[in-house]
Parts: sequence; structure tokens; C-alpha cells
Amino acid sequence: MAEIFGTPYIETASDKLVALVTALKTTMASGYDPTFSYVYAKHNTAKIELNAVSVDFEGCEPDETARGSTGTLVLYPLEFSIRVHTAYTNGYIDGQKNKRLLNSIANKLNNNHDLGDEYRLDSIDSMESNMTFESTTGGEIRLTVNITVRHTQE
Repeated sequence: MAEIFGTPYIETASDKLVALVTALKTTMASGYDPTFSYVYAKHNTAKIELNAVSVDFEGCEPDETARGSTGTLVLYPLEFSIRVHTAYTNGYIDGQKNKRLLNSIANKLNNNHDLGDEYRLDSIDSMESNMTFESTTGGEIRLTVNITVRHTQE
């Protein structure tokens, strides 16, 4: 499916989200508890060091918004998930720490809707904590990044 709507848009949006989360990691490194130390560009990593955040592409349904003599304007709503992987298990305090990490990421996203180069955070669709993944626990934020591209006619 990626070939249909353009892998470069997905990779660029993913890189922008990873850079935003990496900037948050740097900000949180001094004087914030809890914090995370690792950022991954995919959820399925062979060995995840904890505490970590991973960003991964989930899907896209392109929407042809306009067609004219110069080409077609297409909106690409790129859906991503950001997962927090923590060493905290399922105790009450652990759940609170997971929620605080998720909230920190959501706040960073909400304060940076414009990701540059026409990429914009459209919405945070859901946020869930106390989840179990393949080998970790944590939480997940699902979000949509929009890019509008004019495809010219040849």
C-alpha cells in the first residue's frame, strides 16, 4: 500500500515525529521524573532498552481534495502510533508514571502542530495507558499527521 501514496511522505512524517520525541527526551533529561532514555523509529525492535518511546506508521487513506487543469490536490492523512515502553509493571504508581509519560508526549505534540514542510499534526485520536506489548508494558498514543500534495499532470 505504501507505494500507492508515496513512501517518502511516510518516512518524512515519521522522521519529524521521531525528532520531536527526541527533543522531548533531551528536555526531560534533567529534573523530570519519570523520563525515557531511548527513541526508536519502529515498534518491532529486536531489543528495546527501557524506558523507551517508539514511533511507527499505521496506515493512510488518501483523499483527492481537488482536481484541476494543473493537476490533482491530494490530502494524505498519515496515521501513526507512539508507544511508551516502560520498566513499570501494573502497580498503581507504575500506571501513574506511564500516564505522565504519555501526557508529556501529548503536550509536546499539542504545542507543535506545525511539523514543518507542510506537515501538520491533525489530531491525537486516542491515548491509552497500562497496555501490554510483545515484551514490554506501557501505553500508546494514536495520531494523524496531514500533508497535502499537488500532483501535476504530465
